[in-house]
Amino acid sequence: MSRYYPAWNGIQVLPEDLIRFAWSEPMHDLATKIGMSDVGLRKLFVSMGIVPPPQG
Repeated sequence: MSRYYPAWNGIQVLPEDLIRFAWSEPMHDLATKIGMSDVGLRKLFVSMGIVPPPQG
């Protein structure tokens, strides 16, 4: 049984999906899609235990 990550708007996210999302595109592009800064998104990933991709 997988653990879900709570997300804003009451959406639950599987860890595997969140990791796939984090590594799918550059952090700046992902942050723009969801309406936050890339630094904020990186901090959110780290707080959830998701290793974000390196810069560059």
